Amino acid sequence: MGTMNYQTTPSQAPTHPHPPKQKEKKRSAVFDGLKGFFILAIITYYYFQHLLPGGFLAVNGFLVVGGYLTFRHNIKTFAEDYKERFPVRSLKRMFFPMLFMIVVTVAFLFVAAPQLLSNIRGMALSALFFVNNDYQIFSQQSYFVQSANPSPFVHLWYVSLYVQLLIVGYLLRKLMKKLNFLRMQEFALLAFLTLVSAAGMAALYWFEQDPSHVYYLVSTRLFSFTFGALLSYIHEGKLLLPERESGSVVPNALSLICLGALGWMFTTFNGTQAEVYYMMMFISSFVMMLLLSCTIREGVGVHYLFSFKGFTFFGKRSFSYYLWFYPIHLIAPTFLREINEQWLSVGIQFALIFVMAEITYQLFERDRFVLPIGQAHSPYNLTAYGKSNLPKGMKQFGLVFSLMYVICIGLAGLGFAQEKNQNSAVQEVEEKIRQNQALLQETTAEPTTEGTTTISNEAKANTEQQVKQTPITFVGDSVLLASANKLREVFPNAYVDGEVGRQLYYSTPIVQKLAQQGRLSQTVVFVLGSNGAFAASQIDSLIQATGNREIFLVTAGYEIKWAKEVNEQLKAAAERYPNVHLIDWGTYAKGHTKQWLFDDEIHPNDTGAAELANLILQEMVKLKLQ
Repeated sequence: MGTMNYQTTPSQAPTHPHPPKQKEKKRSAVFDGLKGFFILAIITYYYFQHLLPGGFLAVNGFLVVGGYLTFRHNIKTFAEDYKERFPVRSLKRMFFPMLFMIVVTVAFLFVAAPQLLSNIRGMALSALFFVNNDYQIFSQQSYFVQSANPSPFVHLWYVSLYVQLLIVGYLLRKLMKKLNFLRMQEFALLAFLTLVSAAGMAALYWFEQDPSHVYYLVSTRLFSFTFGALLSYIHEGKLLLPERESGSVVPNALSLICLGALGWMFTTFNGTQAEVYYMMMFISSFVMMLLLSCTIREGVGVHYLFSFKGFTFFGKRSFSYYLWFYPIHLIAPTFLREINEQWLSVGIQFALIFVMAEITYQLFERDRFVLPIGQAHSPYNLTAYGKSNLPKGMKQFGLVFSLMYVICIGLAGLGFAQEKNQNSAVQEVEEKIRQNQALLQETTAEPTTEGTTTISNEAKANTEQQVKQTPITFVGDSVLLASANKLREVFPNAYVDGEVGRQLYYSTPIVQKLAQQGRLSQTVVFVLGSNGAFAASQIDSLIQATGNREIFLVTAGYEIKWAKEVNEQLKAAAERYPNVHLIDWGTYAKGHTKQWLFDDEIHPNDTGAAELANLILQEMVKLKLQ
């Protein structure tokens, strides 16, 4: 960024002392376009995870691009007068926009939703010191912490990881220069680190069987960054390869293969699958490296695709969009529950993301208007700002905005001081799940292949008792696990297969496995939907895999933000299939949140679990008596 001309009027863009050439603008456009593609994939993943379950892999794309740009001066490092510079400027460019987002978010929560002031102080401070990923590792931020005790700053792990990778890159370049490495030796070292990092991710996941550690750790995410670094050595750090140097046939074909591979990975894999950490993280990073190589070549289709302004617009603002999408995604549904149309709710959230990201981008990334406080390179203190020669309109705007910012800082301070400690609620849910999992292991029902129970008119009085003794297979998520003890009391012959964080859209293989093991009874109950929405085709696949059995679908509690969408899909599925029946737990539990659920308002306590078990029993009895 050039120095800002403070004599311009508010309607004029700041002038650059040395306007870049048109070709240089074109060179940066493809990088912005790629970043725009990746940020749109990430936002889509969070809002429509059932449609793009592998969208989280797009983060690897940012790391590949970052690695390329970090090591792009690999030829200049051999010059005797070349000095490696610590990336202080990059840290400032990320710190001040992030500080603004944190301050405004906490201030808003303090005023409008104080009940959500939990798990914010440690997450925010660790983010501002660029160690949020390490904080989440060492504080054991499990699934329960993010569901029972969610934080609007959980996504800032990536910012910390990226800064740490920049520091690693700086240290590596310093080390290689000090050792007088040849470029081939530097390339070999980076290739070695790439393989070690990928192997470390696979080994650590195999050892822990938990993605939270390997996902946040800088050493296990290094390979995406070094893939970009390796490509910068291959292309000598060039931001654009002229058509005469690159050809077009092979890069065009390769780019189509890369886009197809990414589309397949984004729609097929999810973050709980072991193969993601054994190989797909590595493969996706490699594919993104190839895509970047194709994108910087003139004459290749993807070069023009990612130069499209629709992508470059979001790419230039990708950091601001990344900062804001998750807090809005987490907080906004609390205020939009009365909106019945899902598309309208999402549309409002997208509009909020756009507005807040644009404010952050213009004021804290581009410094479009000079502020006396809050900007990385503001040349004025408050007194000097008032005496400056800035245009009157710009000066007034800066003073008013800064006053509002100071008020937000004060409110945020009060918010941090009043942070609610939800750890006891989290621990209570975790302990309940552990107890029930131990109970299920001790009292696992034997596999059963019984036929459908028939009830004669004379046996109507005993129907309830017969239903209780019927072998039933329960498949579900942590809501099922929290209720397992009471379900087994009511249904002693039940087989319960639950998993924390389980999504409906990847439960079909689980059902198929249970059928192969002979554990899929003639009556199957699904308790799914608490962790995210799903498409009609995905629940159809689950039902078809279950086969010609009596299937019961338990609706999600309405305190969950996507409950309406989930429950509409469950209801529609029950209407499409004659052997599928709805158990409306969401409606039944409405109004009993404090009595039946833990403080997270998701998982049933013992009272709620007993109510859920009884509701399932009564719905099955009702069906038998029809």
